[in-house]
Amino acid sequence: MALPNLIIAGAPKCGTSSLFRWLADHPEAEGASIKETCYFVDPSSHVFDPASNFASGGVRGYERFFPVRNRAARVRLEATPTYIYQESARAALPDIPSAPQFLFVLREPSRQILSTYRYFSNNWTYLKRNVAFADFVEMAERRDEKLARNELLQDALANARYVDWLEKWRARLGPDRMRVALLEDVQADPAGQLAEFARWLGLTPDFYGDYAFPRENETYRVRSQTAQEANVRLRGLLARTPLYRPARALYRRLNTDPAPAPLSEQDTAALAGLRARFEDANARLADMFGLDLSSWAEDA
Repeated sequence: MALPNLIIAGAPKCGTSSLFRWLADHPEAEGASIKETCYFVDPSSHVFDPASNFASGGVRGYERFFPVRNRAARVRLEATPTYIYQESARAALPDIPSAPQFLFVLREPSRQILSTYRYFSNNWTYLKRNVAFADFVEMAERRDEKLARNELLQDALANARYVDWLEKWRARLGPDRMRVALLEDVQADPAGQLAEFARWLGLTPDFYGDYAFPRENETYRVRSQTAQEANVRLRGLLARTPLYRPARALYRRLNTDPAPAPLSEQDTAALAGLRARFEDANARLADMFGLDLSSWAEDA
């Protein structure tokens, strides 16, 4: 058993599933047995597992996610994107014996909120499918009790003020143990960005010269909500069995479309309103972490 020396700690719906795979595929790296251990989330989180968490299991319980299969691995990693918001993660993870580095990937805030909305309205039952995006934004604005089962929905607007969370992490870690990247930059030049990450982590960057960069966990639209509700019930039972991946592939083929539903005029207006809402936070973010956020303006 081992412990990770790299944590992809956020943010949700910012490409962390693909990034985890791309890094874990490197011959000098090894990923956790499951991408999101969620081991250090707060008890209030919707992904908190009473049977598997740091408060009850300590570091020894965390080790079980990292069986050593590649003894030559220089980097071991996991990716739980909700860690960016979790007090438990910020308090305990920096002090584990492997002294991990932390990678945070961000996305233009209005698009991140839209992706969060689409993910939970399509993939789960936390948000009714007939709730339009504009209505969801209003619900999140007032932290509607109907969203209380899922903090990523109820706190969607506060969560997209990334600088507020990263400021806390930098105070905890110092600047040398964390790196902040943009999804838009990774999408524009995956080979270049992954080579940069490899150099930062002490991995051979040449691996990414002819790597295929398969995409993971992309947004989709379900055709039958009844079938989706059955899928939600069953996938929890299959999640850690060999049947999970083939069953998921079959379900995606039969009951999903790759293109999300188009936005209405009201939804488009809500998206534009969100862009303006985050201008001040984005300016602070760029200044504090030396980021070029021009791609976020270009995404308008």
